[in-house]
Amino acid sequence: LELSEEQCKIVTLVDLGGCSYREVAAILDLPVRSVVRSLCEIRTRMKERLLNRRYGRPAQVVSLEGLR
Repeated sequence: LELSEEQCKIVTLVDLGGCSYREVAAILDLPVRSVVRSLCEIRTRMKERLLNRRYGRPAQVVSLEGLR
């Protein structure tokens, strides 16, 4: 899974560093919404990759956009 430098920083700070989304946004000078969007994209891609490895087929991804 290839991540941009910014995505790598975001996932590292949140998942390994234990920072909140707001803390990451402040550290990287980004809107909180951008942090949330990046993490959602990263996690969706990771899920697709893992399911594809496990079952040998692309994962079915459900969009949650309309639920907000």
